[in-house]
Amino acid sequence: MKLFKRPLLAYVIVTVFYFALVILLPANHRALAAYNISPLQYHTILFLAVVPYIGIWFAAFYGFGKLREYAKIISRSAEGEDFHTLANGIKWLAYGLPATAIISIILNTIADHYHRFHSTAIISNNYINILIPLIAFTYLSRGSRNLTERVKIRLDFSGAKLIMAALAILGVLYCYFTFRHFDLQSVGSTNNPYFIPIWLMLLTVAIPYLYSWFIGLLAAYEILLYSRQVQGVIYRQALQFLGLGTVAVIVSLISLQYTSSIVPRTGFISLNSILILNYLIRIIEAIGFWLLAVGAKKLKKIEEV
Repeated sequence: MKLFKRPLLAYVIVTVFYFALVILLPANHRALAAYNISPLQYHTILFLAVVPYIGIWFAAFYGFGKLREYAKIISRSAEGEDFHTLANGIKWLAYGLPATAIISIILNTIADHYHRFHSTAIISNNYINILIPLIAFTYLSRGSRNLTERVKIRLDFSGAKLIMAALAILGVLYCYFTFRHFDLQSVGSTNNPYFIPIWLMLLTVAIPYLYSWFIGLLAAYEILLYSRQVQGVIYRQALQFLGLGTVAVIVSLISLQYTSSIVPRTGFISLNSILILNYLIRIIEAIGFWLLAVGAKKLKKIEEV
C-alpha cells in the first residue's frame, strides 16, 4: 500500500522489474521463426521497442501524483471528494500500464513454452485490457458527474448526440473488424484468433468495451464542460489543462483498446504498421498525462497562495 502513496518510487520499481523480464526471460520461439532472428537480436529489438513505453509510464505516474496532491489539498472542500475520485481513476490507468505489460510478457512466455496455454494467455490478456480501463473510466465518470452536478451543469442535447454518434460509429466499425475473424455460421466455435465463441465475445468483450467507451467519452466531455464553467480566469485555465489532459488520456486509451481488439493478438511483439500506430497513440496519451500534471500543478499553486 505504501507504493500507492509514492507514485514515482512505484514507477522505478515496476520499470526495473519490467526491464529485467525483457532481458532475462527466454526469447519467444515463434518470434524468432517469424522474423528469422537470433535470441540476442530478439532481446535487443524487444528492449528498444519497450523503451518508449517507459517514458509514457513516467508521464502517467507523474500526472497521477500531481492530481492526487491537489486532491489532498482541497480534501476539505466540496469538490475534494470528486477530485479524489478522479485521481483514483488516473491511478488505475497509471498503474494499469505497467501491470498489463508485465502480466502480458509473463503469460506470453509461459504460452511459448507450453503451447496448450497459448489460448489461455490470449484470452487473459484480452480480458485484462478490458477490466483495468473499465474500472478507471468508472471512477472518472463518477468524479466528472459529481463535479458537473455541483455547478448545475447538465449535458446538453447536442453534446449527447455527438457522443452517441461517435459511439455508434465506433461500435459498428468495431463489430465489422472483429467479427470478420469469426465463423458466423457457428456461434459456438472457438476456432478464431480470440479462442472464444462469438456469443461470448459479444457478451463479455464487445458490450463491456462499448460501455467502457461510452462512460469514458462522457467523462471526458463532462470534465471539459466543468473546466469551462467555473469562476475565475486563472482557475479556469488550470482546469482546462486538466480537462484537456484527461480527454487526451481517455481518447488514447479508447483508441488503444480499439486497435488491440480488432487486430488479434499473436502472443509476441509484431513489427508492423500497428506497432507504429500504437506508438503514435501512446505519444498522445503521454501528452495527456503531462497536460493533466500541468493543470494539477497550477491548481495546487492557486490553493497555496
